[in-house]
Amino acid sequence: MSILHKWVIPLISLSIVFILTLPSPGNCDDWVYINKDVMCSYYYNRESININRNINIIDVWVNFIYTEEGKKIFSICDSNLSLYKFDYNKKQYQKIKSICYKSSKIIQTDSSEIEWEYIKPGSIIDEIINKIFDDYNIKMVVSTDSPEKKVNNDDWVYVLNEDMFSFYYDNKNIHIDRDSKKIEVWVKEELSEKEREKSKLLDKLNYYLTLNLFDYDKMEFKQIKSFSCFMSGVKKSIESDIEWEDVKPGDVYDKIFTKILEDHNIQR
Repeated sequence: MSILHKWVIPLISLSIVFILTLPSPGNCDDWVYINKDVMCSYYYNRESININRNINIIDVWVNFIYTEEGKKIFSICDSNLSLYKFDYNKKQYQKIKSICYKSSKIIQTDSSEIEWEYIKPGSIIDEIINKIFDDYNIKMVVSTDSPEKKVNNDDWVYVLNEDMFSFYYDNKNIHIDRDSKKIEVWVKEELSEKEREKSKLLDKLNYYLTLNLFDYDKMEFKQIKSFSCFMSGVKKSIESDIEWEDVKPGDVYDKIFTKILEDHNIQR
């Protein structure tokens, strides 16, 4: 019996339970493959998907089937069936419901809605929503009076050149929460060709990428993730998530965040 066919009976049962309140997953033929990594393979259910283009909301069931490596970490279950809500204009998501399976039996359910979270670029959630975008020809629409429209249309916005590096921020995937006064943004530190030649790193380091969370009320920031990207195309990642640090007046990150605040018409 294939992996996906193990879900037919549980999914039929679930459809009865949730039919009056929530979108319910269909049968095994309705699962669309998204991707896989060392921990799991993941699919969305096209029968359950509910797309409201008027308010930019998508509800969809996603099935995570764990690999042998994944089962070592998530030993309680073989797979996880989760109902997600996406607000694709705000680039946010919520997990509405989660169901754990072990040997085709439901062993745990969680119906507590998590708070809205931003979709981190390159994450599994990002892959899921982008697959749905592609399959259903969905495009995000930014209001014409949004401050974000005032920014250069290029994805990477140049900020400054400092020592060996030129610094840019990623305008395409920036997340600005004006209520909490926090900004999540990727920063690229690109090594100049001149410096690569001088330091004999032409075939090695190309640039650094860091994902930063910036609190512009407290003027603090922390790095969540970083990559070292080489000319060969190889990327080495580090899950940093360091402690909050003060933004020091006049330093590189002060200039980067000041540029972002100016470009997006944000007052401190």
